[in-house]
Amino acid sequence: KVQKQIDLAVVTYSHRTTEIVPWKLAGELPASLSPLTPEGGTATGAALEHVLQMILSRQTELRKSKTPLG
Repeated sequence: KVQKQIDLAVVTYSHRTTEIVPWKLAGELPASLSPLTPEGGTATGAALEHVLQMILSRQTELRKSKTPLG
C-alpha cells in the first residue's frame, strides 16, 4: 500500500545533473538501474537547485490534480 503513495525520482550529478528515472510511484520503479560511471566535477549546488525545481514542479502538478501531499 505504501508503494502506491511514495513518489520518487532518481537524479545523478557530476559536472551536470541527469534525471535517470522521472517521477514515479515507488512500486513502478525499475528493479535495477544501469551502472553509473563517475565523471567530471561535483556541482552539488547546481544539482540541489535542479532537484528543488523538480520538487516544486511536481508539487504544482500534484496540487492541480488534487493529490494529497505529505
